[in-house]
Amino acid sequence: MKLSVTALSGARLFLGEVDPVRGDHRVGTGLVAVRSLKAPDKATPNEDGAAVIPVNESAVVLAVADGVGGTRRGREAATITLRTLAELIEQTAPDGDRLRTVILDAVEEANRPILALGVGAATTLAV
Repeated sequence: MKLSVTALSGARLFLGEVDPVRGDHRVGTGLVAVRSLKAPDKATPNEDGAAVIPVNESAVVLAVADGVGGTRRGREAATITLRTLAELIEQTAPDGDRLRTVILDAVEEANRPILALGVGAATTLAV
């Protein structure tokens, strides 16, 4: 089955481009399993996305974004958020003390292009 995966250096982004999404990603000595499936009665595309972002050899950031249903371009908002998070973590290679700040900066940075869409797009984000 085709995976909906985009790689940014070491990060893997699962952006809901294919439904269902199934992907496994080895991290250190563990395995991250990503699964996403839209509700059977839902006519619109899946707006879920996930990211597996290595920070260093012993740490990884896991994130899930879900475009807010009922808002236009929710999937795009989720994609922008996950890409921005992965890019900032990879660019800064934060240590443990700085990781929280980089994550918060990524949320603020992602908000700018989402607001610029001008259609009320929104996403949830769990990190």
